[in-house]
Amino acid sequence: MGFSMVAEDAVIAREESALSSQVEDRVMIMNIDTGTYYEIDKSAARIWDMLEEPKSFGEICDTLCKAYEVERSQCGSDTSRFVEEMKDLGLLRVDS
Repeated sequence: MGFSMVAEDAVIAREESALSSQVEDRVMIMNIDTGTYYEIDKSAARIWDMLEEPKSFGEICDTLCKAYEVERSQCGSDTSRFVEEMKDLGLLRVDS
């Protein structure tokens, strides 16, 4: 399955139907509309935590690049993939 890169100025936000809880170094997320649970790892949890308030895709990548000393292109690709997957699961929304 292919994906397209999220635009730098797109605003990413948690869906209201997504509830989450920290469990050690992971985050458990439940989509209350479907009753489905998801577990995300530490780096994905960092993105989830940042989205306590909506943020632009560019802001997210800037923060991650500084925190993990990763190339911007790699960060953008990985973050875009995560955002699109969470959007498809009904946990995030992307407003262009």
